[in-house]
Amino acid sequence: MDSNQPNDISILISQLDTLLNQDYLREDDRKMVRDVHYFLINNLNHHPKTDKTESLADGAWLKKVEELFIKNFREPQFKVEWVAYEINLSERQFTRRLKQLTGLTPNHFLRELRLQTAREHLQSGKYKTIKEVSYAVGFLDAPYFSRLFQERFGLLPSELLK
Repeated sequence: MDSNQPNDISILISQLDTLLNQDYLREDDRKMVRDVHYFLINNLNHHPKTDKTESLADGAWLKKVEELFIKNFREPQFKVEWVAYEINLSERQFTRRLKQLTGLTPNHFLRELRLQTAREHLQSGKYKTIKEVSYAVGFLDAPYFSRLFQERFGLLPSELLK
């Protein structure tokens, strides 16, 4: 890897953050930008920090947050405030830190985890109906789940159901 590459990625992530905060961005464009942003941060294990110790601490913090979300996200009444409380931050501090590291608000982060898990369930054939899958990941309204799934992945959940 070129030594300039992390800086280039940091610049790209910063530009994607700016785009995500623009009101004029169409929803399908926003989805594409969010997907690229999510990929850069999660698949390249790159965070916009330059200090390696800070990046490791951020990664550990993010892993703990993700574990707390995954442990409880199946509960339809799950509240983000609970995760903030568990990691000893105010809800506002928690929101800022999560948004800084992932580019997603806590509710969007929760939705993304639920949808990714639903996709895995659908592909594995673990559940027989869309309603079962939606309940398993914390959505009480199957049509709402289907709409979000289609917006996120570009296909209906029934297309993945085995």
